[in-house]
Amino acid sequence: MSLAAQINVVSISIPKPAQIAALLGLVTLASYSFLKLYQARMLVRQLQRSVLPVAPCHSFFLGNLLYLKDCIDKIPYKAHYFYAFGDIYRSNFQNEGVFYLDMWPVAGLMLVVISPSVATEAFQNNPLISMRKLDMLAKYFKPIAGRPNLFDMQEADWRPWRTAFNKGFSTEYLTTLVPGMVMTCAQYCETLRLLARDGEMFQLDSVTLRFTLDLIGRTILNADLGAQKGYNQTAEFNPLEYINFVRSFIQWRNVRRMNQYIGKQLDKRHTEFREDSSGQRSKVVIDLVLQAYLKDQGLQSGKLDPRFRDFATRQIRLFLFAGHDSTSSTICFCIYHLYRNPEALQRVREEHDRIFATLPSVLTAQPHLANDLPYLTAVIKEALRLFPPASGIRQGHPTPL
Repeated sequence: MSLAAQINVVSISIPKPAQIAALLGLVTLASYSFLKLYQARMLVRQLQRSVLPVAPCHSFFLGNLLYLKDCIDKIPYKAHYFYAFGDIYRSNFQNEGVFYLDMWPVAGLMLVVISPSVATEAFQNNPLISMRKLDMLAKYFKPIAGRPNLFDMQEADWRPWRTAFNKGFSTEYLTTLVPGMVMTCAQYCETLRLLARDGEMFQLDSVTLRFTLDLIGRTILNADLGAQKGYNQTAEFNPLEYINFVRSFIQWRNVRRMNQYIGKQLDKRHTEFREDSSGQRSKVVIDLVLQAYLKDQGLQSGKLDPRFRDFATRQIRLFLFAGHDSTSSTICFCIYHLYRNPEALQRVREEHDRIFATLPSVLTAQPHLANDLPYLTAVIKEALRLFPPASGIRQGHPTPL
């Protein structure tokens, strides 16, 4: 055999520049991710060495995520994960009233505060924290109300609009809305009676959500949305109801339809303002928005400025949807506890019969009587204490406190 035949030919493939760049990018990303992981975990290790309350079962790679998942698995399906925070507190930190929860990389290090006194001291009495909104708040709230809105604005932008809207939530003004609220409540009661007569199981929350949308519609838009009677695109296309694989498209469609509906209401009210500039103005939110706009712009323009129209639409969306679910859940919890406590239910009925004499027209004629229901007020407060519909979220500040 010849020497040439015995020589193996070795082919060396030289990486292309794109491959080298991709490899370097992956190495850089992996190094950066590990550095952030190390920093996050070492911060927790420092807290543990300082004997501060940290949630148990902490892992270097996953923090408290697996432990939190185990806690969430123990609560009812679709219940808010904050209920799991309460279980962690009751099992481990009743003496401390606070605890740290490491949720990196899903979220950062969280300080969960259960104690009312600690919450007051740390947040209400500390302007560095109380006035600062959570950076990620805008991301999560954008599908509901768009940006910017009163919920995610920082204080300088938020304060002038808060002052303008305060008029629409004064006790004196809300009293004038009672007759319309009585009509909406009567429709809700009739719906419940019909469902009760059928004897079939039904979801109280879905019925109550439509009721609260009608109720808020009277306060915000000075309009009857008709959500309890049948179809209304603002009630039907609720961005909180749809979570599936086409969520982005559905949210886009919902936002588009809501904006069209609210935009028409804005244009209608603006036209009424221009045609009767000396007429008496109401204090519903949609009118307060227009009053603030016309105070600066006057009535010269035949159409609303498009930028203001978009801004006003976002604020009205916020008022429509930010409170309807929390109001609905509170009503459901009140009904649930009254059902579980017949004596309390009897006292509520006796109080109503004593004040209103079983006639809704009494409240319509004398709205101030709604303030003469101390026992019902106590029931509502107790339901809110046992099942708070929302929590406060604040972001830490690097300045030493």
